[in-house]
Amino acid sequence: MKLTTTRITKLPLFKSVCDGRGLYLRLSSPGSGSWTFKYMKDGSKHELGLGSYPLVSLSLARQKRDVLKGQLALGEDPFTLRKQTAEKRRIEDKYRFSLVAERVIQSKRNEWTCPKQETLWRNSLQTYVYPVLDKKPLAAITRDDIIQTLEPIWDNKTETAKKIMGRIGKIFGYAIVQGWYKGDNPAVWLNNLEMVFRPNHTIKHHPSLDYALLPDFYRKLLLINTLSSLALQFTILTVARTKETLLATRSEYDSSKQVWRIPANRMKARKAHKVPLSQQAIKILEVILKTHNKEIIFPGRYNRRAMSLDTMRLLIRRNFPELQATVHGFRSSFRNWAEENTDYSTNVIEFCLAHQLNSRVEGAYLRSELFERRRELMQKWADYVTSNVN
Repeated sequence: MKLTTTRITKLPLFKSVCDGRGLYLRLSSPGSGSWTFKYMKDGSKHELGLGSYPLVSLSLARQKRDVLKGQLALGEDPFTLRKQTAEKRRIEDKYRFSLVAERVIQSKRNEWTCPKQETLWRNSLQTYVYPVLDKKPLAAITRDDIIQTLEPIWDNKTETAKKIMGRIGKIFGYAIVQGWYKGDNPAVWLNNLEMVFRPNHTIKHHPSLDYALLPDFYRKLLLINTLSSLALQFTILTVARTKETLLATRSEYDSSKQVWRIPANRMKARKAHKVPLSQQAIKILEVILKTHNKEIIFPGRYNRRAMSLDTMRLLIRRNFPELQATVHGFRSSFRNWAEENTDYSTNVIEFCLAHQLNSRVEGAYLRSELFERRRELMQKWADYVTSNVN
């Protein structure tokens, strides 16, 4: 019989009464009970709970039944679909942002050329992101949650906020590929977060030393008789990045061809780089390699494999406290000197710095690495840097 609100009040307890089309109500006490849906599938009887009465009203119970009847009409099994939905929710609840972030960090370990990157990623996410985004399953996170995460630090820590935004975006990109997040990436900037946050176009450059002052600085540097001083001298002469110098090995140095070959996994652009060595740079290597038989050229103290990444920076701070330049800034000193004092093309200068060409067309047609031209330029640079040395 068709149920009505009045008829329900008169139903016997503990007896399932059919409303029609598989919908049943069973009262466990006057005015309260439970709804079920009974159906046949592949010759077997099935029964699904639809909620308790009166929390689920008669009209709502009928709507739920009609949805299930529609699934059956499509050849689907409501029980299987419900089980799959429950499993999906269980998985979604398991995948919190921090869990996916950790997987991304682990996957990127082989990409990072600087060991500090992992620490920087994890610390920034733990401090600013996890407390907000881990409050709900990853699949339920929206753009509003990203805004809530970045808003407190965007104005007073803009650069940090931008880095964190990029990291969040990469993590959601990973989750989307894995199928753990549906929809568009909520952390992208274009046509998304840019509508909320003010862009910051200020580019912070590494402080550099005026190249006119470099020969005198280098002369004073030679008076410091330490391995870290030799490392900094070598870095200046080769215009290498800090980690490229400090992780250099004997096997990378080809004395017969006067070349230092840096493997792709240590380069920022993930492309192997050949450095033509000046006579001054070769002399530094020869001096160092005579003092020890380790594979790494600039070994650290106390049997550490490599010198600390902060070693050269601390050397400058302690011995040249008035100097504002950073180790990385000497690369800018080289670029300024080369552009203002030589007739070498921008491509030659950029290749010396291991920069990738900006133009795709230029990169496609300029197959040569201009190695011999770079060798000439690097020797002229070394001659200039050491011009005040007696």
